Amino acid sequence: MSSSLLSPSLSCHTLSKMLLLSPTILLSLLSTVLALPQAAQLPFSSPLSSLVPSDFPASLSSQLHTALSQLPLDHFSQLKEHISTYDEPRIVTIRDGIIPGVSFTLTEGSKSLLTLLGIRYVDVTDPLPPVSFSSPSYPSHLSHNLSSLSPLFKQISIPSMKSFLSSFTSFRTRYYRSQTGRESQLFLLNHLKELHHELNPSARVSFREFKHSNWEQRTVIVRWEPKNSNYSKEVVMLSAHQVTVHPLLFVHFCRSHFCDVIGFDQFPSFPSRSRCRR
Repeated sequence: MSSSLLSPSLSCHTLSKMLLLSPTILLSLLSTVLALPQAAQLPFSSPLSSLVPSDFPASLSSQLHTALSQLPLDHFSQLKEHISTYDEPRIVTIRDGIIPGVSFTLTEGSKSLLTLLGIRYVDVTDPLPPVSFSSPSYPSHLSHNLSSLSPLFKQISIPSMKSFLSSFTSFRTRYYRSQTGRESQLFLLNHLKELHHELNPSARVSFREFKHSNWEQRTVIVRWEPKNSNYSKEVVMLSAHQVTVHPLLFVHFCRSHFCDVIGFDQFPSFPSRSRCRR
């Protein structure tokens, strides 16, 4: 039994009436149970066992029970709701920890249990089709001409960066299943369109939203083509992700507006696109 799962408003006197026990006997029982080691308390916590999937690796079960018993009551309720909401079966493969390479079935919501344990995994339910391509060659030494890079450095504006990140991190969360996650994606789309309009509206730039089947946030695809349409040259692709989420995946409606890696993954790509549009 975990004290975090007991209602603080439930007094000992009220509980003794419900169980038809005297307060003295009840206090004695509670003192004995709460004095036991945590592992010995688990059998009394039936809500914990109900969240552990039947296919969950036995080697992780004890660790999972311990982590669940330490959750605050509100987080435990949110986790339970998250698991019941996203019940689509998925196949995952553990990437590290004590059982690397092990695959088993979980629901989409139950993958949060692995996140809770800090275990990295890969969803292999929908494997990508095999693709054949020639092995790329990479230079053994990188060198840059400073004179060719200087014009790009001049395009970086610290005030613009602060302005963009202030707006970008103002969303409650950018989690891809949340409403504000969708709103933050629209913010990025509109920001790119504004850059196109302000810098070079005659440039051949197209914007498209790729709609996903299982969540509202969409992928923004921006395509820029030279006016001469010379497709014999190499195609350059720039990509960045914008989702962020609470460290506990299931608490996706909590505020999580970080701007460390996520925000700075987005911003540097804008000056380079702006330079091309000019």
